[in-house]
Amino acid sequence: MARWVRCAGAVGLTCLVLGTLGLCLYNTLLYTFVTKMMVLQKGSFIFDFWKDIPIPIYMQFYLFDILNVDEVLKGGKPAVEQRGPYTYRGRQWDSGDRTLTGKGVIVEQRGPYTYREYRNKTSLQFNDDDTISYLNLKRYEFVPEMSVGSENDTIMTLNIPAMAISWLLKTQGTLIKDAASLALLLGGEPLFFRRTVAGLVWGYPEPLLAAAQRFAPALVKDDKFGIWLNQKTNSTDGVYTVFTGLAEPGKFAYIYQWNGMTHLPYWRRPCGKVNGTEGIMFPPIKDRDKRLYIFVSDLCRSAYLSYEGPRAVGGVPVYRYILPQEELRSGRHDPDNSCYCGDGCLQDGLIDVRSCHLGAPVVLSLPHFYLGNESLSRGVAGLRPNKMEHQIFLDVEPTTGVALAAARRTQINIIVSPVPHMRQASIKSNLIAQQL
Repeated sequence: MARWVRCAGAVGLTCLVLGTLGLCLYNTLLYTFVTKMMVLQKGSFIFDFWKDIPIPIYMQFYLFDILNVDEVLKGGKPAVEQRGPYTYRGRQWDSGDRTLTGKGVIVEQRGPYTYREYRNKTSLQFNDDDTISYLNLKRYEFVPEMSVGSENDTIMTLNIPAMAISWLLKTQGTLIKDAASLALLLGGEPLFFRRTVAGLVWGYPEPLLAAAQRFAPALVKDDKFGIWLNQKTNSTDGVYTVFTGLAEPGKFAYIYQWNGMTHLPYWRRPCGKVNGTEGIMFPPIKDRDKRLYIFVSDLCRSAYLSYEGPRAVGGVPVYRYILPQEELRSGRHDPDNSCYCGDGCLQDGLIDVRSCHLGAPVVLSLPHFYLGNESLSRGVAGLRPNKMEHQIFLDVEPTTGVALAAARRTQINIIVSPVPHMRQASIKSNLIAQQL
């Protein structure tokens, strides 16, 4: 009997050793197999998926409709009213009575207005250094069944072109300042006006910009304005050059250059390095706690996501990564972010992109200033930042490194501040009128 026990023990130990060895070999073999498949070359398993992404991608717009302009012109504290529920699935919003809350401007958030994004890569060029260059071709199609209204809906909004021109005039000579300021005043440009959703998003002819081109053609490049100007049909966001992963699997889909640059000139070093992927694919994840870097052309910079925890998408286990609060900390408090500061560091939660958008007073944040300084959301009554609706996340299947679900959420903000030369031009115009 003892001999049988010893034999059984020996067999059990042997099975345990073989099982452990087999598990190690399995993981190694699986990693080797997957990295062989995840190569950007014609005929590979992943190439067609990467070139023409079959997963539906939707872009949804939520627009703030300013309802009582007179109050903001008097300097009252803005107040906002969000109609709900608003979800990123396009649920209809409540059509209850409109009410005023507090003093100042009341803004109604309307949306979503949903567009299907079609994305495919063109002008592919395979290079000798294990990289491939291409253009990201995008076009958008309006999806009325996932939207609350039509593209012809109108909203009351800030006159962004007038604010941008006024901001840019700060650096110009007195003659140009006065001429452009008088043109703004004599043209009767209001601080707020009404525009259609399609016009505000995709662009509309702007007489003010056409006139400004005559005074400062180097500063004003287009006579149209839109948040996504000219990007609705067959638009691109630059030339990407990425590693194929053939020679170095650990660099699969990582961006080597954007528009021929490995480091962008808009920021002080060491900031501005082109780093990460586009956010659709990554090399297989061996260490879940390692940051995932994504390059975002709209920001002219890379950002990182941190591991939050396990999730499941359609029953498939994934790792969820989120944009951490540390990535949005001001350079005032975080030395690592100080090189992103322009002529001064903004508050926590604000991303200054003026330097890469021709100096226009554009600042980005998460919706409702989520993860930002509390003073930002307190400064506008009615904002309700919350994680569920406003966070950025990415769900990645770790074995292949493919993102199965994601939400990228951004709020576009415009800096509004007194412009001294506008007041001076107004005084001069009054004097001229009195002399006449």
